[in-house]
Amino acid sequence: VINRSNFFSETKKKKLNGLNGQGEISKVDQSKKYTLLHRTNSVLFFNAVGLYKNHKIGFLGGLKKYNFDLILDTYWLYKGLKSLIRDSYIKSFDNFHEMEQFAEATRDIELQNRSLIVRKLNDSIPILIDDIVINHVDEQDADILLSTAHSSNGLEWDQVKLVDDFPSLVLDNDINIMLPEDEFNLYYVAITRTKNRLEPNGNLLEFIRVFKLDELLG
Repeated sequence: VINRSNFFSETKKKKLNGLNGQGEISKVDQSKKYTLLHRTNSVLFFNAVGLYKNHKIGFLGGLKKYNFDLILDTYWLYKGLKSLIRDSYIKSFDNFHEMEQFAEATRDIELQNRSLIVRKLNDSIPILIDDIVINHVDEQDADILLSTAHSSNGLEWDQVKLVDDFPSLVLDNDINIMLPEDEFNLYYVAITRTKNRLEPNGNLLEFIRVFKLDELLG
């Protein structure tokens, strides 16, 4: 298991790509099929919104796995329509502001991102969810496959693009000691899912810069 203490040493061994340390770190070739790996379901939904009209998108393990119903329930809370909320946890909050405060206080990444996305997309959310349900394709037919790092464990693809919703690996030019141990393991799972090409996110590039691992960039 990768944790805070061995994350640096494992990346320095150049085991960023694939189970056998193969491949390169560079931008994905968007003319070919690639996988978008996310930390949160909420940002996965947000990216699906931006992609579904012009691309054949699919969801690893099926659409239901990513709990878009929780985004809809959060939207109902935002609108003050608690009678429409199905999820008991979301319904337990008195209002949307209370949920936002709780997400901030507990550093709940999923809940924080979901709240931001609900604010941003607002009244378009119910229609967007319906459209994505209708227009997505089976994962084997997708040009762009969407998944979370949690769901990707043990799998590999030719091309992987890492999304910018993972927490920062760096704090004050050193390893982020505030980051929970399991986040390092999850990050490592994400960056070792590609056979040929990994497009890093901003946080991974920052990690490479701070720890002078430029050789990983080829």
